[in-house]
Amino acid sequence: MKSSSAYKTIGEVSKMIKTPQHVLRFWEDSFNQLTPLKRKGGRRLYSENDINLIRRIKQLLNQDGYSIKGVKNYLSKNKIQDIKVEGKLTVSYEVSKKLDQLVKNLKEIKKLYE
Repeated sequence: MKSSSAYKTIGEVSKMIKTPQHVLRFWEDSFNQLTPLKRKGGRRLYSENDINLIRRIKQLLNQDGYSIKGVKNYLSKNKIQDIKVEGKLTVSYEVSKKLDQLVKNLKEIKKLYE
């Protein structure tokens, strides 16, 4: 299982964000702040910060009603680190507590098998 901080391929990001790969490539060409790591043969690898930026771009375009030009202006006028934080996934307090309890239970189960 991949670490949550591991780089993701364009296919993985496409599924995660529910956005077609060609749209992600278009956004990469349109927004110079979006710069995934490129390996030999042009294979793109996206960091968690790249993915957060993509989430924010998608939100600006699809929910907030920005145009491509509007998003370009937004990205150029705001600090990129702040924008990446805006795009970060958040969970409710209840979900966070349930996840913490699940991790605790899994650790206890692991101890039983050691």
